[in-house]
Amino acid sequence: MRNDIVKRSAGKDERGDDIPQLASDLPISGLALSGGGIRSAAFSLGVMQGLEAVRGDFLDNLDYMSTVSGGGYMGGSVIAGLLQKGKFPYPSLLGKQETVGTKHIRDYASYLNPHGFGDVLAGLITLARGLLINAVIFSGVILTLVAATVLLKPTKDSLADPLFPAPSCLSGLGWFPWTVVAFAFFFAVQLAYTLIALRSGSGRMAEIRLTTREGSDRLFTWFLRACFLIFALECQPYVLLAMVTVADWPDKLAVAAGKAIEPKHVNALADLLHWLGFGGPVTFTVLLGVATTLAAFSKKLLAILGTTAGDASWSGSMKRWASKAGLYLVALIVPFLLWLVYLRLCFAALHATPPSNAGVFVLLALVLIALALFVSPNANSLHRYFRDRLSRAFIWDGHALGPDDPSIGFPSPTSRLPKGTDLDRLKLSHLTKAGAPAAWHDAWKRGPYLLVNTSVNLEGSHYLNQRGRNADSFFFSPLFSGSSATGYASTRQLEQIHPDLDLPTAIAISGAAASANMGASTIPALTFSLAVLNIRLGYWLPNPLFAGVWKQKSLVASIGPFYYAMEVVGKLRETTRNVYLTDGGHFDNLGVYELLRRHCKVIVVADAEADPAMTFDSLVRLQRYARIDRGILIDLPWPAICAASKAVTPTSTRGAAGDPSLCHGPHVAVGRVDYGLDTQGKREYGVLIYLKSSLTGDESDLIRDYLRRNAAFPHETTLDQFFSEEQFEVYRALGFHIANNFFAGRDKAAMLPADTLDDWPEQVGHALRRLQLSAAAVKRIVDRQKAAA
Repeated sequence: MRNDIVKRSAGKDERGDDIPQLASDLPISGLALSGGGIRSAAFSLGVMQGLEAVRGDFLDNLDYMSTVSGGGYMGGSVIAGLLQKGKFPYPSLLGKQETVGTKHIRDYASYLNPHGFGDVLAGLITLARGLLINAVIFSGVILTLVAATVLLKPTKDSLADPLFPAPSCLSGLGWFPWTVVAFAFFFAVQLAYTLIALRSGSGRMAEIRLTTREGSDRLFTWFLRACFLIFALECQPYVLLAMVTVADWPDKLAVAAGKAIEPKHVNALADLLHWLGFGGPVTFTVLLGVATTLAAFSKKLLAILGTTAGDASWSGSMKRWASKAGLYLVALIVPFLLWLVYLRLCFAALHATPPSNAGVFVLLALVLIALALFVSPNANSLHRYFRDRLSRAFIWDGHALGPDDPSIGFPSPTSRLPKGTDLDRLKLSHLTKAGAPAAWHDAWKRGPYLLVNTSVNLEGSHYLNQRGRNADSFFFSPLFSGSSATGYASTRQLEQIHPDLDLPTAIAISGAAASANMGASTIPALTFSLAVLNIRLGYWLPNPLFAGVWKQKSLVASIGPFYYAMEVVGKLRETTRNVYLTDGGHFDNLGVYELLRRHCKVIVVADAEADPAMTFDSLVRLQRYARIDRGILIDLPWPAICAASKAVTPTSTRGAAGDPSLCHGPHVAVGRVDYGLDTQGKREYGVLIYLKSSLTGDESDLIRDYLRRNAAFPHETTLDQFFSEEQFEVYRALGFHIANNFFAGRDKAAMLPADTLDDWPEQVGHALRRLQLSAAAVKRIVDRQKAAA
């Protein structure tokens, strides 16, 4: 049941490869923990504690635990705890001390800087180191261009002539002869093509195959781009000529002012004007600061675009256009800065004694390019810093933390893993016994099968990206890892190919929210700028497609600049030796997609995404993907949760009615999953139990007091990954409140009409019994389902 063996169907995908299908013969169940950073981790902890309080061995009744991003923080932490304790490591204990593991998680609520400024400084150093590596890569390219420019234009006087020598017959075409020739030829070809099209009635166009016509169109677009490139190249000497001319102005001004100013002040004035001049240090600093600031708020600008899309008012239009302008400003500033670097280097070369300049630049370029070739694909990413902070916070070592209080009744940490086990290097495949893929680790036999969901970015895919998703679902598990696009490989095999792959690495990849390439969340205009500014948490992993023929010392697979260039231009594909993985939320932020592929009959979802407008975006996207990709229909009555939650405000924490006795839910919706016909031709259904981070007014004083002071709760921005003790506790307490009250049968839930199916209430009851809930709790929930109109 938990082996997750990959089977091959007779069907073929767009590439002609077999479509993988996963075994789903048994009535399996799964728990999905959504994305949302540390907010989701705290909420997921509370949900699992609420389940544990209702049913102590709840993990034994789950076949799968599917995690995304922040849900993965806690999912991975539960695994590490299970291996050491043999049972759920975070029970909610009334009247007793918390476990050492729970205390540790609380201590690391601000996991990126648990020790204060020193951790922040370490993060800044990591960012700067990545920027330095990026600078080495780009400097090699820029210096090559500078050397070529100096060779073509070795003196100031030569700047007044066209970049490329033109024959005498073109002398009358002015400063841009080759641009004129290129565009004239392009328009001549278009005219000829149009004349042929006009004769299509005689069958000329019909004689040309569709693929040939499409190929011609693509060729024309590249031809037009080449024309603009030639124009840009021919502009460079004249830009440099303008710089040389303008550069003389400060000296002339200083000489003019020198009659009334002392010589030392004249020199200082000239230096200041040079600093403030075109491409000077001040210009660089200001532009870089603006680019970084706007990049940090790019998601906010994108959110404004989304919320004002249907607003036809004057203010809505202004916000929309201002946001677009901000996005394009970020997109233009970074390329402009790189262009300034090129111009300043050319300018400096022209002021020195040429002919040796070109040789110096060529030598420097070759040195930098050679250095760049030694950069591995993940060397300049922020992944390692992020991964290590997550590992320290969530993959704790029970031996180092010490034993729990004996009154708690937990096993000693020495009773499970041998002392000295490096949990920071815990492999996913180590959940199984070596050499026996179907035999499970003794401390893990009764745990759910782990799925760590990520997104494989495929903006440049020729077959997958027709619908603009830019990504496919990619998962890590103890036995297999991969995606439909890349195929699947043994996790143990991938770990041998790539020794850095382990549990902390997997959960860090799953939470890699900030990246130049973000699947469906990619902002194409910012891809280049974000990559250059090193806002990159993603990870390059060996492609499972090549796992069977992989050579560990493959030269192409280890050249970092090649893969970095693919990130920069947003042309990531599933056919390269390495593939680029980011946050699972860039495809499915709920972690449910892979459970649907396995036809789970009972799915419990803990959704803690940031959804302040309560639009349930991730759920709606999941419904669309499930319908299109798998032919699966999801029917969930979530509007009732939305209505109840919107009635709770910082000034009305008891809801619109103000009566806590009327406020017991709904935080939960119980819906139906229609899988279509099974192998016997019968309709196959599943039950979806959806727990939404929401408020109804019956929460504890702690939660309602926090809401009074923090209006965004429980949907504070995911950018906040520095939680205080109070902040972590209110999200944990909310998760506990929602799960415990529903599964104990105390809270109302949003239900489908009882006549949805003839036996729908009985199916809901059957699903709840699979979770081993008490008979009384099942009866209360089913009675409410029967009464649903």
